[in-house]
Amino acid sequence: MASSEDGSKRQIKPHEERKIATLVEIGGQIRKEYCTSGNMGPVMMPPAPNLSSYIDKFPEEEEQLSASNRSDRQRQQDYEAEVAVYRALEQVEEQMIVLHGFKYNHGEYALFVGDHLNKKNSARCELKDKDPEGECDFVVLGANYFALVEVKNVTISKQCSDEEKETQVRVLQETLRMSMIQRKRTSLLIEGILEHLQLGQSNAVIRTFTAYPNLMRNFATHLDSINGDIDWSTVLFQEDLQTLKENWGIMMRPAQNRSERAPRGLVSAVDSTGNAAGSDVEVGATDVADNSSHEVLYQAKNILLAMWCLEKGEYNKEKCSLGWTIHEIDRQLRQGEITFESKRRDRNPGVVEVDAIVQEAVKVKYFSAEQSNAFSSTSSLLWINGPAGSGKSLVLAAKMAHVLKEDPWIKVVVVKLSGEGNNSTVFEDALASQAEPFTLIESYLGKHRRWELSKLIRQSDNRAIIVKIVGCSNLDWIRETFFLGEICENLYPDDHIFMDDFQGNSRLLVETLERQELFYDFLQESKDYFSIWIACDIFQTGEYLEEKYVMKLERLHSKYFSKGDMVCFSSNLRNTFDLSDVLTEIRHASFETMPYSILPKHTAGHFIHGPKVTFHVLKHLYGGAKTLTDLIHKEITKLRAHSPLKNRDIAITYATLSKKMESDVIDALKNLSEATADESSDDKVSFCMRQHSNSSEWPAVIVLHKFHRGTGMQLTDIYGAISRARVYCSVLFYPLVVDNTEIRDFSFIKELVTILGNKVQFIWH
Repeated sequence: MASSEDGSKRQIKPHEERKIATLVEIGGQIRKEYCTSGNMGPVMMPPAPNLSSYIDKFPEEEEQLSASNRSDRQRQQDYEAEVAVYRALEQVEEQMIVLHGFKYNHGEYALFVGDHLNKKNSARCELKDKDPEGECDFVVLGANYFALVEVKNVTISKQCSDEEKETQVRVLQETLRMSMIQRKRTSLLIEGILEHLQLGQSNAVIRTFTAYPNLMRNFATHLDSINGDIDWSTVLFQEDLQTLKENWGIMMRPAQNRSERAPRGLVSAVDSTGNAAGSDVEVGATDVADNSSHEVLYQAKNILLAMWCLEKGEYNKEKCSLGWTIHEIDRQLRQGEITFESKRRDRNPGVVEVDAIVQEAVKVKYFSAEQSNAFSSTSSLLWINGPAGSGKSLVLAAKMAHVLKEDPWIKVVVVKLSGEGNNSTVFEDALASQAEPFTLIESYLGKHRRWELSKLIRQSDNRAIIVKIVGCSNLDWIRETFFLGEICENLYPDDHIFMDDFQGNSRLLVETLERQELFYDFLQESKDYFSIWIACDIFQTGEYLEEKYVMKLERLHSKYFSKGDMVCFSSNLRNTFDLSDVLTEIRHASFETMPYSILPKHTAGHFIHGPKVTFHVLKHLYGGAKTLTDLIHKEITKLRAHSPLKNRDIAITYATLSKKMESDVIDALKNLSEATADESSDDKVSFCMRQHSNSSEWPAVIVLHKFHRGTGMQLTDIYGAISRARVYCSVLFYPLVVDNTEIRDFSFIKELVTILGNKVQFIWH
């Protein structure tokens, strides 16, 4: 039997019973495969906020934006409000299932609710079975409750006229009214499911809320003094979301057990009697929940799980998988889909569509405006400063492909100052896409003498030569190899030298002023004979990042480079918004007292969200290598479970390790990465030192980082390690020295917590 909106009963037909049985079965499969992690926290579905169409980062200058741009930005801000609620629910320390973006069609709704009115409540609903019926931003499946949360983005200004205040009140009232209609419709669906399952004795509760992540309680109270007919008892304000972790348990208690007051600070979510706020629907009697009622609740949750993953008539269980989520986000990032594509909307002035040559060469659809400006530069000497993931290598590769395509006589030399663990093939792939043969020369200090390397380059019959150099730490070596002798004599004004990851020359900052000036003199002289483009991030030079060195290099750049010869990127496009947000904070904390142009800031270049960064903090390594390998094994298992990710999509990076204990860890982890490989292929988890992975990137990265008691932050190392992950990153911090100091009192950890706060998930071991 099912209840209609008017309370009448209707008989479920046999074919409908089969549909319901299928929902229960599919939901049970999802629960078994994806909801048994054993974690004390919630299972988030999907494991990262839903992919949104509105991901654009618009320019800050309002005059650049059209009305359509502003509309898109408002929609993007609406979605960011949902992300704020997602992150708040993610922090709740309770075993529950959170469904983000719960949608249901008319057929599913009518199956459990029966005949009902349309959304305007004006006539009988005549939608077709597959037509959308309703949605709820978040449905939470708890032990003995269902919680529904609708999210609205309303920002209220306290400094405004009385007329503007009245307008704000009307907006707030209207959004609250609309959300209550949405909450009621989804609540009726759950009631119908429970009624059909013939729920008997149970203390199950359906709680409903409207969340305003950008609305402060004191502003709402201020407005309430003007118009007091707003029902605040079902509203979660910004402050409530900040304390949701602490107060969720009280909010979800059954009515007869809610006599205890919530902690001070949760006002809107607790009524005047101390009971949790939100609309309650008590289902059945309340005293005893027997085994049969537990089974009914179990089946009801299974039905909701199955409905959530139903898309276009197919059950997409993959969307529950962490690996599937990472894979889809990674595809969007790699293809440069950083803007909302729609013929009906104006182009984002901060995003530029690339031409066919670039699309074919580097496989991206769009450049940011700063990337496009650098790519279009006609300077024969160009120094590109930019943070990790800002597209420096991408622009060099695109320019290389373009000049080769446009002129059959042009010759290019690409110099990659990277490490042996570098997996970036952006230059090789760009050449392969054009069927352009190239010569690959791999070298390191000591393998070739300068004249030998010069000879190899000169002897190449190909128009494109890629030189990979590992361990370069000498400006003289670079100058004498590439800017002296017969290499230069074989290059012409239209030819190019591209130098990528110039920070791979680790002593760039600490060379003597004489050597630095000599190098820059040769750059200036050489630009009259051929083009030189250099990509660099001074911040990633690591241990030498001291203000005295940065200041010296800043003066040199001001002396030798004109305004058009040096460009700065700031927008990160490689990593998810969440990873980029963490990197922004780390970079800012590292040189907030060093405001130099050669250290450009790091900002997120889009709003493509991903899983939250996780920091595992170990108090000791008493278990030896096994302590770390057990954690890493869990991470890899989680990433590979029901996942399209391959082993090669995962990397383990570490800092320089020297002691025997740490060597044992490395050996054990190498064995682990080999053990997870497919026997029939070389599909293995990458394993490399952070210092050897400049320009490397993977969808998922596990970072090992040791720390000493009392040492300062090694922020540049952490920045470099985390930036290698495009979508997912888990960092394992462990102390090299063990004593009785409380782990949270280590200066290293305290600074991490202060800098990053809730932007990462800290797990204490």
